[in-house]
Amino acid sequence: MVLFSEKDLYQYLFLYPDLLSRIEAAERHANLLLPFIPRGLPVYQSHGSYHSLAIIRHINQIIRTSGLIFSPREIFLLYLAAWFHDIGYLHPFSLHNRKIHPALSVEMIRKDPVITGLVQEEELRVLDIIIQYHGSHADLTTIEESFPLRAPLLAALFRLADLADIGADRCPFSVFVLIQDGLSANEIQHWQAHTNILRCLIVYPLIVVLVQDPKQPFFKERIIPHVEEDLLSLGLICERYGLASPVPVYLTRDSDNP
Repeated sequence: MVLFSEKDLYQYLFLYPDLLSRIEAAERHANLLLPFIPRGLPVYQSHGSYHSLAIIRHINQIIRTSGLIFSPREIFLLYLAAWFHDIGYLHPFSLHNRKIHPALSVEMIRKDPVITGLVQEEELRVLDIIIQYHGSHADLTTIEESFPLRAPLLAALFRLADLADIGADRCPFSVFVLIQDGLSANEIQHWQAHTNILRCLIVYPLIVVLVQDPKQPFFKERIIPHVEEDLLSLGLICERYGLASPVPVYLTRDSDNP
C-alpha cells in the first residue's frame, strides 16, 4: 500500500517547480472528489485515492526500469491521469454501465474549472486520450501519433500502471469477511481472486505478481486471462517505441525476490 506521506511520490518533477505545483494542486482537488465515488455493485474494486497513489508508484517503476527517456510534461500527464481517470464513476450513469466511465471522466474533466485550469490545451488533449483509452477494451492502435507528447505511448503505459493495481488492497480480505453473506457466487469468486494477490511490482519488462496460491482456481480463471490479454494489446504500442512487450511473472511469497 502506498502512503500519502510518501516523500518521493513526484520524484521526477522535483526539478520542475511549475509542474510539481500543478500536480500537487491536482492531488488536493482529486482528494475532494474521489471519496464520493459510489461503490455500486459489491463486485467493484476500490477506485479511491489509494488506487491513484498505487498507479503513481507503478508509473515511477516504469520510468525507472524501462530505459526510455520521458519529458517532464509526459510524466506530469501520467501523474495527472492517475488522479482523474476514474472520476467518471462519480456519475450515476456509470452505475448502470461501468464501461462508459472513461468517456464520462473525459467529459467531467472538461467541465471542471479547477482541472482545466491546471493544464494547457495541448496537455488537455493528450490527457483526454490517456483517460479515454485506459479501459481494457479500447483499441490503443487507433490513437494518432503526436509530438512532442507521445499520446500512444503514454496511453499504453498508463494502462499498464492501472492494470498492475490488482492486489488485495483493492478488495481487502477484512472487508470481504464482513460482506460475503450479501454477495452472489460470482461476486465471491471475484473477491477471492483478488485477495489471492499480495502485491504487484513492475521491473520492466517484467510485471511481477506476488500471489498466495498461483493455482487458486478463481485467480487462474479471472485474473490471469485478463492480465495477459491486456498486456498483449498494449505490448504492440510499446514495441513501436523500442520497448519489449511486458511479460507477467507469477511468484509466491516463498519465491526469490526479482
